[in-house]
Amino acid sequence: MTSSLLKRYFLLLTLLVTNVIAQAQAPSVNLQNKYENLTEQEKETKRLENLRRIQGLAAQAGSSGPSYAEQIRQTFKSNMQFDWPTTTVEIRMKSNGEIIEQKIVKSSGNASFDEAVLKAISKTQKIPPDKDGRVPPSLIIQWSLN
Repeated sequence: MTSSLLKRYFLLLTLLVTNVIAQAQAPSVNLQNKYENLTEQEKETKRLENLRRIQGLAAQAGSSGPSYAEQIRQTFKSNMQFDWPTTTVEIRMKSNGEIIEQKIVKSSGNASFDEAVLKAISKTQKIPPDKDGRVPPSLIIQWSLN
């Protein structure tokens, strides 16, 4: 199984668990009767209100710590055994933080992953200075999904 597919499974599982929690906490109503006479714009407004309500419930569930869904996801993740790809990248910057070069120093063995790492760096374009206000001329970073 590819890491991309695994990430999708975890996202789907997290969404499913969050939805089950929200449904268990929300009162049961007959939505078809409640919304049948609304315009499309009113339906969309109600849908967005419901989405915010569900997100609020999810946030409340985790207000004293991680949400239940996040706890379950972490439990599953702790039992997962998978060799995540790791690549090592060298990044060269100007003194203002502008990235001028990036290259793979050690490939992960997964060309798609290596390319995704390089694209992420390219899109960043500029890095912030460190806590002393300086930007090093180069960095070597080991990049992994775990």
